[in-house]
Amino acid sequence: MRAPVYQWETLRDVLTTCLQQGIHVLLYGPPGTGKSYLAKIVAAAANEKGDFLHVSLPEDAMSAEIIGHRVPSASGAWEWQDGPGLKAYRCGLPLVIDEIDHGSAEAQTRLYQILDRTAITLPTSEIVPPADTFVCIATMNGTPDTMNPLYNRFAVRIEIPRPLQSMIDALPPRLQQAAKASWKSTDPNMRQWFALAQLENVWELETAAELLFPGRGAELATALKLESSIEE
Repeated sequence: MRAPVYQWETLRDVLTTCLQQGIHVLLYGPPGTGKSYLAKIVAAAANEKGDFLHVSLPEDAMSAEIIGHRVPSASGAWEWQDGPGLKAYRCGLPLVIDEIDHGSAEAQTRLYQILDRTAITLPTSEIVPPADTFVCIATMNGTPDTMNPLYNRFAVRIEIPRPLQSMIDALPPRLQQAAKASWKSTDPNMRQWFALAQLENVWELETAAELLFPGRGAELATALKLESSIEE
């Protein structure tokens, strides 16, 4: 049975309520459908200052990407520097983790501690308890393995199978219809469309379209020009 597909307003309300109640949320689905976009907007709205921490994990990321590491100080001594995950943990801020499935086994062990809200012992021997208001929104491409203990730490798991309407609305009007038709028939990734909106101001439309949509650039450029002429 497939997960329900939510509208933008409903998604925003669901995530906001989860953050207020301290419930971790996992957003998953194809690349470019707005998972990170949604997570950051909701996290920024979680407090008056708009403060939240963000980390995007590279392939086989180590725990230092999340927790932190020692760095040389001006005096030459080594000092501990919190990573974004530990900063959020200490300060009680929302933490957005992109590509959470990319963490190494060692990083996943630290993520278990963060998501379980257990006190973290640093290499400096400092013990860091979680702030009461700490909460996490994570994203991943694809579908989570429900047997993986990392994903089971997210009580709420929401699929984002296609681009959010708010993302389409953020495109220039003349690209919106073509973008919507594209993700319905082929690829739901919206990143190329936002890149096209930027590059068409620098290059010829056909050149930009061919770079971003190989083999379809000329056809796409013609369709966009025709649509624009009809609207005029």
